[in-house]
Parts: sequence; structure tokens; C-alpha cells
Amino acid sequence: MPMIRANGTALCYEDTGGAGAPVVFSHALLWNSSLFAPQIAVLKNSYRCVAYDHRGQGRSADDIGRAISVETVTEDAAALIEKLGLGPVHFCGLSLGGIVGMRLAIGRPDLIRSLVLLDTTADAEPYKLKYQAMTVMARLFNLRFVAPAVMAALYGKTALNDPARADERREWTQQLLMNRSSIWRRRKRRA
Repeated sequence: MPMIRANGTALCYEDTGGAGAPVVFSHALLWNSSLFAPQIAVLKNSYRCVAYDHRGQGRSADDIGRAISVETVTEDAAALIEKLGLGPVHFCGLSLGGIVGMRLAIGRPDLIRSLVLLDTTADAEPYKLKYQAMTVMARLFNLRFVAPAVMAALYGKTALNDPARADERREWTQQLLMNRSSIWRRRKRRA
């Protein structure tokens, strides 16, 4: 995957190219751009699909600071869209990626054509402590320690217990475990 310098960091991204309207995919905490591979496979013949790894996650560069703020991740997304000359884009965000999308729509509406928000919130991060704990566990020990909690968040009870989906769950667990565990913790929001 190519890398691009944006907002003072190196972001890893995948770009299908093409003349279609651009769709930017922004992943959840502890994941990477591969999370959207099935959607990109379906959409790439009609849209220009760009999926990127957030700063400190996936194959993008770690940060030099002690933590990464949501504001910084949002600025990274804006810089990526600008550097690739994509805007305005259809922005698809899952969880943390959805928060990034909402912040972009508010702060940089010139870059956003539409939003697809998946399993995200506009509320004041109701599971903040849980996510901070998962990030610390991933960094200190290994992603294997947090995989059950992440999979429970990714799937509902029925899908978690469906024997017909065991291979799918195993595949996504392997995708999660392939991410590096040096994930950078989220910085507290400034007052």
C-alpha cells in the first residue's frame, strides 16, 4: 500500500483509482483499512475507493507524542483528502471513523459530499473507559487479550453464536491479530 505525508505523519492508504465519485473509508479503533475490503470489492467498479489507516494504527506511522487526539485524526483525514485531491467525498466511518466523519462534516464541510456512519455516536463517548482499557491492554500485552471484546463489539449475540459464521469470525479475528499492538492511546479532549 502506498504512503502519503499528510498533517506531519505518514498515512498508509489504498486507492482503487477510477473516475467514479470518491468514497473514503475510515476504520474503527484497533483495526485498519482492511476492515472495508468487502465493501471496496463491491464498489470499486463504480466509485473511487480510498481506505486509509489512522495515525498510530495499521501500517501508518506511530505518533511522536504520548497520545493521539480525535482532533488530530480528523485533521489527518482532511489532509489526506486534500493531498489526494478527492473532495468533496462520500465518507464512510465505522465507530472512531464515524466520529472522524462527523467532525469533518462540521469543521470542513467543503470536503464532505455525504456521510455513512456505522456503529458510531455523536454523544460524549459513552464507552471511553472501555476503549482506553482495550488500547492499554493491546499495547502492553497483545491484541489477543482484547480480541474477544472487540469481536463482541463487531458482532451481535446471534452472529457470535452462529456456527455457520464461525469461519467468518475466525477470519476477522485473524485480521485483528495482524494489526500491530503498538496502538497509540487516545488523548483526552481539550476543555
